Amino acid sequence: MILMGEFAPPYFIEVEMRKIKVMDIIRQESERTGVPVEDIIGEKRTHEICHLRHYCMWRAKIETGLSYPQIGRSFGNKDHTSVLNGVKRIESMPMEERRWDPPKVKMKIPDYSKNDDMMPPKTIFPIQPIYKVA
Repeated sequence: MILMGEFAPPYFIEVEMRKIKVMDIIRQESERTGVPVEDIIGEKRTHEICHLRHYCMWRAKIETGLSYPQIGRSFGNKDHTSVLNGVKRIESMPMEERRWDPPKVKMKIPDYSKNDDMMPPKTIFPIQPIYKVA
């Protein structure tokens, strides 16, 4: 029998578990993707936002165990069938396509080695004379 309290060994620590909330999931995905929380919860229907919204609904169902109507209320009073549709869409996808990642911005870096005419001008700084104070 394990005694808790003042006689408990130091490796038995009572930890209070905090339940994860739907808004925590929405905020995490908002920070990860850069999409505002208002857009995830709101009425926008672009492909990227809908996919992200469905992904958040799926995570909410898995991680919180709430019912579809409860999850729908957290997403701006969405109907439970909208949540059900979003969860089913995500579950029907292959695992690697479920999580939506924002598009990566590709920067084109010019290759100056091929053409000397395109070389950036060299900046020459004038040399300042050094004065000796006698």
